[in-house]
Amino acid sequence: MFNVYFMFSQAIVNKKEPKVLVIAANPFSDINNNGKTLKSIFSAFQKDSLCELYFRPQDNIIGDGTYADSYYAVCEMDIIRSIMALSKKCGSVQVFEKERDKSIAEDKVYRSFLNGKLKNIKWLRSLLWKTRKWDSKDYRKWLDTCNPDVVFALLGGPGIMFTIAQEIAAERNIPLAVYFPDDYLLHWPKSSLLDRLKYKRDVKAFRRIIDHASIRFCIGEKMCKEYGSFFKKEFFPIMNCAAIKPFKYEETGNERPVISYFGSLWLDRWKMISRLADLMQDIGEINVYSANELNDEMKYAFNKPNIHFMGPVLGEEYDLALRKSDVLLHVESDDKLNRGKTALSISTKIPDCLASGKPIMAFGPTELASISLLKDNGIGFVLSSEDSQDSNREAIENYLNDPSLRRSYAEKGYDFAVLNFDKDKVSRKVYLQLLRIVADFKNKLK
Repeated sequence: MFNVYFMFSQAIVNKKEPKVLVIAANPFSDINNNGKTLKSIFSAFQKDSLCELYFRPQDNIIGDGTYADSYYAVCEMDIIRSIMALSKKCGSVQVFEKERDKSIAEDKVYRSFLNGKLKNIKWLRSLLWKTRKWDSKDYRKWLDTCNPDVVFALLGGPGIMFTIAQEIAAERNIPLAVYFPDDYLLHWPKSSLLDRLKYKRDVKAFRRIIDHASIRFCIGEKMCKEYGSFFKKEFFPIMNCAAIKPFKYEETGNERPVISYFGSLWLDRWKMISRLADLMQDIGEINVYSANELNDEMKYAFNKPNIHFMGPVLGEEYDLALRKSDVLLHVESDDKLNRGKTALSISTKIPDCLASGKPIMAFGPTELASISLLKDNGIGFVLSSEDSQDSNREAIENYLNDPSLRRSYAEKGYDFAVLNFDKDKVSRKVYLQLLRIVADFKNKLK
């Protein structure tokens, strides 16, 4: 099988690199999870072969405006301004000037919308997009200038991205690739009549875009298997990937083991960190590195002697925080609603953690994809949130007080990352798959 794939790779590698139109909520980024994922999986492409259409211009301040050849952004507030005649434009080419980015991120009207009730009124947001104010001359001119050969859409739940991705592919007669980094369908709650009606509508929307797509991707093997069985189509896994450096394991010399959590606190992950701190007591300390702002409830939950909220870290500060960590932490909520939302999701930070040479500890329901990945492959120390407090406390103490066991997990995790999450290998595979569907599509048109 490898030889066949290698020969196929050699046969197409010298063909013209296709121009990829990436459609996503966020711009390419080193901070935002989806932005980071996009940067890693498209690292095999040249800058002038990438353009991006996205829907959160306020993320420009954390976006990488140098990664693609061209960017265009439009959002609900642009539509509202256009309807109210406050602006003749409705979306625009983004140039990522720092001062301009800051003004977008701090714009009071944008912030009011993002944090207000309007954000959650989905039917009203849908009506805004149905005005098609966003489908402007500027947008069409930008799209013509990009002249993409393939559309790659990173998708959440049904909405405007589904519509636009399918429209562009159909109008320009080019192939469509779809990527689902999270499950917004199969495991979400269906407890009420409205939930069940929404589920039926969503299935139709998913099926339309999946049937239209020339190739389909999901975040991991488990999600590919379940989506493949449900939709009767083949799905390929794309995990967030990491830059692989030589393995280097260092003891920190900390008086008590430091367990570091990097990432989002949403979906009640902050509650799990607080519960873990209660289990650990004085065995170790938890440093929480996150860009999320703490509300009063979070502040109260983190008001414990063994939890330290450190805020966000980047670059050298991140590397230093990593070096000072004895263990890296992953948590998932065992609340029924959140279990459904995260059943098939795999945290984007797990490949980075495994590649870092540090051991991972996970706490949460073991059937969730992100935790079962660690447990089933023996590459992370896993605590089930359904086990008794006494047994978990004993397991934590044994793990944190055994340096050789921690090193063993670090070595196994690193080896797994090299095989499965190497950025160069993953991005090259995506490159070849997109190159293939473009070639196949053109051959069908002849």
